[in-house]
Amino acid sequence: MSFRVSADTPQSLLQKAHCRICDRGESVFLCNHCDVVPYCSREHMMTDKAAHRRVCRKINQARVFVNDCDAGLQGRARYDWNEDTDSPWQWPSFNRYMKARRLELETLMTAESYEAYEKAWLQAREMLLLANIDQLEIDFYLPYLLLRMGKEQELYDFLKWYESHVPDQHFRDFENNNAEYKNADFFGPVDIFCRPYSDLNTAFTVMLLKGKILLDLQKLLDEPGRDVSQVITNRLNDASVVHHDSQHRWLIYHTDAQIRQLFRAIKQTWPWIWSAFLRPHRHLKTDYYGWIEGTEMEVCFALQRTHKLWKLMPEVIEMFRGLALHDRQTPI
Repeated sequence: MSFRVSADTPQSLLQKAHCRICDRGESVFLCNHCDVVPYCSREHMMTDKAAHRRVCRKINQARVFVNDCDAGLQGRARYDWNEDTDSPWQWPSFNRYMKARRLELETLMTAESYEAYEKAWLQAREMLLLANIDQLEIDFYLPYLLLRMGKEQELYDFLKWYESHVPDQHFRDFENNNAEYKNADFFGPVDIFCRPYSDLNTAFTVMLLKGKILLDLQKLLDEPGRDVSQVITNRLNDASVVHHDSQHRWLIYHTDAQIRQLFRAIKQTWPWIWSAFLRPHRHLKTDYYGWIEGTEMEVCFALQRTHKLWKLMPEVIEMFRGLALHDRQTPI
């Protein structure tokens, strides 16, 4: 059976063009200044004015800074250089410009609206296409942004491509030649993420995604009087083959087995991961610069980079915590 996760999920954290105050989806307009926060009426805009003013001002200040840095590039062709002999990072003006764009990206994320995350996603994509060599670690923002927009399938496609091209990731290749990874089978084999010294951030994020889908499937199964096949069809693309309860239960069992496979594979390479996971407060502020692959410092790095995703899925984190506590070889 082949299943693909739909981007249009019933449990999306945010919805596009819905009022910030009442969640109404009709006659919605965006803030005139930041252009990323929606309202359905002037009254609701005024209600949110005190809370939104500071974020709105920071977004506009970041955009002004980007424009100033863009002018400082002194007419250099931002998209045209010889990648074999030239690197745009050798230009001080380019470094300043890219850091300004990262600041704008981070500021957009503080608005916490679908429109803001969408603009931040487009910003991150353009930065990766522009520089190709990701010296600012922009790719670590992508999982969080896609998940906030409810685009789980796109996130899984990106993670599978990313792991397949480590360490020679070139985002332009993903944008231009991603047919092999587009709409990847979400419930297909996870062996590519379980190889020794695979990218820890990628493997952990895939495990988070699998856990989220597993809990959703379990909740659907527990709802009495619901047409399970219809609900799953709405939740997953190409899931119309799930006609009865036994196939639904098989999908739950299969996803749970994949999570446990990822759990064991991660621990085999990084034996510190789950003990650190149980005490995140001791590791989230650790300086991870200069870490070596396979060391405890890499674990700290991965925990910090995925922490934003944790906060979106507390039930999944509790499930992982239970797995770690029941693992007899995990030092507590």
